[in-house]
Amino acid sequence: MEETLGVLEETGGATLRTLQSSINVSQTRIEQSLKLFEVDGAVARDGTTYFRTVNPWVPDHARWEQVTNLRRHELQRMQAFVRADTCLMEFVARELDDPTAHPCGRCAVCSGPAVNADAPSALIQQAIRFLKRDARPIEPRKLWPTGWGGPAGRIGADERNAPGYALCIFGDAGWGRAVAEGKYRDGRFNDDLVTAAAEMIGERWAPDPPPAWVTAVPSLRHPSLVPDYARRLAAALGLPYRPAIRKERETAEQKTRQNSAQQAANIWDAFAVVPSDVSEGPVLLVDDIVDSGWTFTVCGFLLRQAGSGPVYPFALATAAGARRPP
Repeated sequence: MEETLGVLEETGGATLRTLQSSINVSQTRIEQSLKLFEVDGAVARDGTTYFRTVNPWVPDHARWEQVTNLRRHELQRMQAFVRADTCLMEFVARELDDPTAHPCGRCAVCSGPAVNADAPSALIQQAIRFLKRDARPIEPRKLWPTGWGGPAGRIGADERNAPGYALCIFGDAGWGRAVAEGKYRDGRFNDDLVTAAAEMIGERWAPDPPPAWVTAVPSLRHPSLVPDYARRLAAALGLPYRPAIRKERETAEQKTRQNSAQQAANIWDAFAVVPSDVSEGPVLLVDDIVDSGWTFTVCGFLLRQAGSGPVYPFALATAAGARRPP
C-alpha cells in the first residue's frame, strides 16, 4: 500500500494501468488499496487518474493483524471440522456457542458413509482415461499492456499467436502429476507425455494448417528440459525440430509477477530469434507450463516478425486452467 502512495506522489497522478507497470501487485489488490485510500481521504480520483491528497495516511497495522489472526483462527476451525471424528452438527453448534449442542445421529460421522467407497476396476480405468484427456485451450493475447515500456495497443493479427492447447492442468490427476514429477523430481518428461501430446495434437486438436516444424521456449535454469521434450515430440509428429529461440538473460519466474504489465516486461527483451532456424511454415511452439501466457505471446511475436508462419502454442500443463486474456 505504501508503494501505491509512493508512485502517486512521484508521478503526481497515475491510472490503474500505470500503477500496474510500476508495482508488482495484482490489479485486484491495487484496486482494493485505492478504494481504501479514497475512503480514508488519502487519494482522490479524476476520471481514471488517481492523485495523492494532502491528507496524511498512517497504516493501521494493529487492526490488520487483528483481522489476519481472526481469519487464521477461522481457517484452523474449518480444518478441525474436516478432520472431526465426532458429530459434525454438534461441532458446528458448539462453535456457535449453542448450550444445547448434542449428537444429531444423522451426519456422516454419526451414521457412517452414505456411499460405497469401492468402485469397479473398469470404472476406475474409465475415469483415468477421461482425466488424461483434459486438454485446456490457450487463447492468444490480443492486447499489449499499457505503460509497460514495450509495444502498446492491439497485437496485430499477423503478429499474435494462433489458439493453442495445454495437455493438462499442472499437478492434477491424469497427466498433471507426471508433468510435476518430470519438472521437479526427474528433470525429464517421460515418453508417455510425448505419446499423449502427439495423440492430442494430431487427432483431437488437429490445427489447420498443420504445423510444419517445432521449436521450444528455452530456459537458462533448465536448459535441456523443454528442448529435449520438444525434440522427442517433433520426432513423434514426424516434424523437424529447430532451436529457433534463444534466451538472452535470466528472468524472474513468471509466477512471481502479479499483473500483465509486470509479466510482459519481465520477459520482453529476454528472448531472441535465430533467423537461420526460422521456417516460413506454421510452427508448434512448445513450453512446459503456461501461466500468464506472456512468454508464449512474446516468443510467438518474435517468430512472426522473423518470418514464421502461424504459431501454435503447446504447453504440457496450464497453471490455472484455460487462459482468459483481455
